[in-house]
Amino acid sequence: MHNVLLIAFIFVNVIHQTIPGLPETIKIGAIIKPGEEDLELAFKHAVWINNIALQGSKIEAHIENVDLSDSLSTAHAACRLLDSGVWAIVYPYSGVNVWIIKSITDRLGVPLLHTAPDYPYMIKSFVHQPYKPNYTISLYPDLKKINKAVFDYVDYNREWRSFSLIFDSHENLIKIKDSLAMSTYDTDLQIKIREFKFARSDPPETLFKSIMKRRDSNFIVSVDKENYPTILEKLRTFSLVDFYCSYLFYDLDLQFWNLSAPDLIAFNITGFRMFNPFDERIKIRYNAQEWKTGRYEASSENVRLTLDLALVYDAVALFTRSLIGLSELTDQLNGPSVSCSLNDTWVLGKPLLNQMKKVGVTGLTGHLIFDDEGLREKIVLSIIRLKEGQWSEIGSWNSDSGVNITSEVQAEEKSAIDYLKTTKLKLIVVENVPYVMKKPDYANLTGDEFDKYEGFCIDLLRQIQEELGISGYDLTIYPGKSYGSKDKKNGTWSGLIGEMLEKNHDLATTDLTITHERQTGVDFTIPFITLGISILYSKPAAAPLNLWAFLDPFSLEVWLYVATAFIGVSLLMYIVARISPYEWLNDHPCDDEPEELTTQFSIGNCLWFSLGSIMQQGSDLAPKSISTRVMASAWSFFTLIMVSSYTANLAAFLTVARMDAPIENAEGLAMQSKVAYGCSKAGSTRKFFQNSTYTIYQRMYAYMESAEPPVYAESNSDGVRRVLKGNYAFLMESLSILYNVNRYCNLTQVGDLLDQKGYGIAMRPGSPFRTIFSNEILRLQEQGRIDALRKTWFEDYPTEIRALENPEEAACPPEILDEETSALDVANVGGVFIVLLCGIAIGTMFVIIEFVWKAKKVSRHEREHTIRMMTRTLCDICRGRNTSAHNWRKKSTSDGTQSISTETASRNNRVNGVSRQQSRVMLDPNARQIDDL
Repeated sequence: MHNVLLIAFIFVNVIHQTIPGLPETIKIGAIIKPGEEDLELAFKHAVWINNIALQGSKIEAHIENVDLSDSLSTAHAACRLLDSGVWAIVYPYSGVNVWIIKSITDRLGVPLLHTAPDYPYMIKSFVHQPYKPNYTISLYPDLKKINKAVFDYVDYNREWRSFSLIFDSHENLIKIKDSLAMSTYDTDLQIKIREFKFARSDPPETLFKSIMKRRDSNFIVSVDKENYPTILEKLRTFSLVDFYCSYLFYDLDLQFWNLSAPDLIAFNITGFRMFNPFDERIKIRYNAQEWKTGRYEASSENVRLTLDLALVYDAVALFTRSLIGLSELTDQLNGPSVSCSLNDTWVLGKPLLNQMKKVGVTGLTGHLIFDDEGLREKIVLSIIRLKEGQWSEIGSWNSDSGVNITSEVQAEEKSAIDYLKTTKLKLIVVENVPYVMKKPDYANLTGDEFDKYEGFCIDLLRQIQEELGISGYDLTIYPGKSYGSKDKKNGTWSGLIGEMLEKNHDLATTDLTITHERQTGVDFTIPFITLGISILYSKPAAAPLNLWAFLDPFSLEVWLYVATAFIGVSLLMYIVARISPYEWLNDHPCDDEPEELTTQFSIGNCLWFSLGSIMQQGSDLAPKSISTRVMASAWSFFTLIMVSSYTANLAAFLTVARMDAPIENAEGLAMQSKVAYGCSKAGSTRKFFQNSTYTIYQRMYAYMESAEPPVYAESNSDGVRRVLKGNYAFLMESLSILYNVNRYCNLTQVGDLLDQKGYGIAMRPGSPFRTIFSNEILRLQEQGRIDALRKTWFEDYPTEIRALENPEEAACPPEILDEETSALDVANVGGVFIVLLCGIAIGTMFVIIEFVWKAKKVSRHEREHTIRMMTRTLCDICRGRNTSAHNWRKKSTSDGTQSISTETASRNNRVNGVSRQQSRVMLDPNARQIDDL
């Protein structure tokens, strides 16, 4: 008993009942090449399936087997079908014969269902001519739409910075030409296109040797299916079947290519398909042998449903559903009565064609909807990729919305990790302490070469290996010291990067800086450590001892200001004390009527008073008048601040030794000419200065380029040796500087970082391992394990080496700080001088007031003119003479009041700290001594 499978989704809109208006027999024709049994059986089976759904009427299949190489025979076959009264013709091939059949059907008004690609020149010839009738329905997607899908995929995958095109005929080149044109017009997508023609007349080795030489990793392949096995064989031969090479095949039937061989697990192939033939919902089953004998029955045998077969099914389904739709509009449908020998046109041909365009059938290849020109619209393509020998759907492309990738990235990473667990990665490194170096017992070690090395980068790779469980590394040592730069003339790479690309290594690592130029040639992981360029220089010697170092807290200018203030205040105090009447005292307390009064503020005493304030010791001199007291207070405040500032700054000068450093930063290095400086001859540091737009760095690069003798070092170790010799500064990465500073006690880092950069692991372009390694590096950074490696190899290790080589330097002497304490300038202490000046001004104002007031008061009693008395007194002061007692003494008042007794004056003098030898002032009985003020 055979199981009957109904393909319900194709005929979901077909009603199982008699359709009124349809004739009993409806004919549909097909032109098929001899030997194409699959197409012929699929056409018959599609008719049989539709007849099951179409009750009351029957569709008859008429097939013409024709050798399509004979165009005349093709035309005759079409005419025979039309003469037999077919309502439509199905044609499943491309080529110029379409023109012949199309010209006939268009003239007679019979629909042509074309299920093969239309080349662009065919579309322009037949479709884009509105004055000619067009009765063609193209079920195969327009090639322009397929080209748009290819371009959108390339544009979506930004790692396709360039690709090569492999084709085997002009027809296959024409198919893809619109994608090439789109890539040219898109200004955001920079694509380099190389064409490799795969011809049967040329040896295939020539093609693939050229591909190897170019080292491209992305390929679009547009060849006939019969060439697939040859291409695969050559790809294997030239080791182009791996994770690094990506292939996009221009073939909607790619899913039937058997690629399950074990060595193809890394074969990275992507393609498109219109339907999934392995979906249980659309499997078609029949026994081919029984159908060949005419027994039209279903079977449990699965048929390999390719795209051309599926489109034939869709063509018949479209025809059937259109007939039903047309019957609803017309009471009676009659078949065509046309002939190639006549010019009659079938009147129902146009209505049937319009029904096909708008009926909207869902077929095996998707929704069947067409525009006014009969071209298929609303195309949906599945994007498929080969994974571990099986085809998987990773996304889709829609003619309206473009590419939509839905597969999980984790699945692709898992595939790459599974590959790493069975295959060792080819690793190339440059020996450079402490990144990559031989173990001390290297000569006695056996086994894997990778295990014979140690260092920061080696330990990092070893930790990644342990975390991911990958197989290991096949280590190669690059003999040179150049890390790699690009030759702008021919585009080739030198150094480590060039060797990695030439020999197809998977990884390259050392202290390899990630730069924009290098990223155009290789892929990098995220930086495993960040750093920048700085200056390595020998530690400057401490400045020689200075006997006059106690003067350093103040600048010379401040010292001059202080000295001037000392002398100036002393002189002003002397003058003010002589002018002020309250500073004149009786030198002989027993003499109530002294001839002369004296002042304690002689020039010597004024200097001693000012010096005592500076030394914070004071003196026995006590100002009496307001003017001198104000001036003395201002001077005391001034000396308090100055002495405190001096003491504080002196402590810093005594604890911080000054360094005799000729350079302190990059600017200072660029501006001097005593110390030579340079960087590594080949590397990112030189490129940094070469490409910099900063004036200082441009000046440094110009110096390094023109210096004689040359200042460039062959390697970092060579640069360190030149620094140790003296009078040379080496520009290098800060991480290497850290190592050498801990390695040699007399080296130091000068200045801040000049830039920010990072070290990364280089990989071949398009490497599937980049994300895996980057994620693992990020995880190690978060766990602090990379920082622990940095401390181990750049701080602890160089210290151990230094101790082994020279036990006396096991511990470097305490580092001499090179932070110079700045001497205080006038701007720092200027306020103190302002306070001093204010005090002097106030004291001067008070002495004038005192002098004038006293002069007026005494002159009234002495009946002497005030101006004359003031003039005489000032003259005595200017001549340095003691002023007479008569000048300031007032006579007894009329009421008989006596002067202050000698005993009282002496007692008051002692109370105010004035010695017996000091003078006093005799005032009138109504006056008070200045002390009471």
